[in-house]
Amino acid sequence: MKNLIQSRLLSRILCSFLCAAVCLLLLGAVPVLSGCTPSHYSEADEKKVEEESRKLLAEWLDTLPEACEIDSVYMFNANEPGQNIYSGYYLSHFSRCYFKAGGKTYSAVVNNETGEIWTDYYGIDVDRYVADQLAPFCEAHGFTDEFIVVNTRIEYMRESHDTPGLQNGISEVHFADLLPAEITSENADEKMPEYLHGIWISGLSVWYEEDPEAVFSPEIFLDYFKETGNFNESGYNECYVGEAMPAYYALIKEAAAEGDWVEFNKLGPDNDGYGRVSFGNLSVEAGLDSARYNYRKFGREEGPGGITAEYVAQYYDGTPEQFDPAALESRDCPVVFGEDTVSYDGKSYFFTCLFFYEEPEYTAASRTYPGDEDRTDAEQLTIRELTGPCWSLDTENGYYNQGFYITPSEAQFIVLEKLR
Repeated sequence: MKNLIQSRLLSRILCSFLCAAVCLLLLGAVPVLSGCTPSHYSEADEKKVEEESRKLLAEWLDTLPEACEIDSVYMFNANEPGQNIYSGYYLSHFSRCYFKAGGKTYSAVVNNETGEIWTDYYGIDVDRYVADQLAPFCEAHGFTDEFIVVNTRIEYMRESHDTPGLQNGISEVHFADLLPAEITSENADEKMPEYLHGIWISGLSVWYEEDPEAVFSPEIFLDYFKETGNFNESGYNECYVGEAMPAYYALIKEAAAEGDWVEFNKLGPDNDGYGRVSFGNLSVEAGLDSARYNYRKFGREEGPGGITAEYVAQYYDGTPEQFDPAALESRDCPVVFGEDTVSYDGKSYFFTCLFFYEEPEYTAASRTYPGDEDRTDAEQLTIRELTGPCWSLDTENGYYNQGFYITPSEAQFIVLEKLR
């Protein structure tokens, strides 16, 4: 009986609280919530920003040589300067827009305060201009081999003013992968070299073909950033450099030449091996003096029937200035080949990939996990052909359809099977 009375009393208190909260919302005393983040502007204010952006975008679209149609316009939520770019929910003077032209959909960003517009309409190959910028720094460090640049990412952090809810009225919006609308296909050769100074290039990748004599020094990136200022002192900046086997480099080069660069998993397995001879990663988070360089050089060991283990044979993690390719930490191949078997003890720090570079006689395999009491039954594996071409082990449900890798922490035993 006592519990029943307490339950009824709690229900009445909760009901009273909910009624009071509803009244406060109706009176406007409590901010409207979107998810878990409070909104600092009204829907009317948001629509006003979007209509102004739509007007500015329409005026610019009228200057293009083909008929265009606006798909959508959305105001950017702004954040407080220096705060998480995904946590802000303030009014801004910026809108993200989408429009159609010639059967394709394009993106644009409009700044209502200044009338500036950024877009991807002209499809300008930023990678090519960055490669031209990098060339003299490569030569200065003795790297004279051919190379290509892919996946250049330009990011923007722009101020929006008179922001309600902020003491100084200044907020920030963040967007990427667009260029100012005044840089067109016709004037890009003239304007891009000048434009690529003092902007934020948050990421890029350099690739070159396998060459025992060629070493792309990470200091090339540092000197490039120091000279051009193309980095964000308080943001995140990352550069990759990959040395590739000839066949893999040809695939990357072809995709880049067509202006249709895609991720690794569209060209081959997205793993630590397959076609990559070495791979370096320069990361900058708090100024160039804090840059770190992580480098992996891959080795290969062939087992029964042509199955090949690609593994991290040499490794470096430290400052770019101290990187010495002739004095790297070496590691042995972590897998052991037997007659139609592959075993791994689960003690390596890195993923190891297994591939066939020629069509194998094996058409299936089975895998067990020694020491794992929860997985006692053998797991059936198939053989899948991948881009490259190469062939890889995979599970029956296609878990490894971008290339088979051995997880570092799991001991495994694989038996290769010939079914023909």
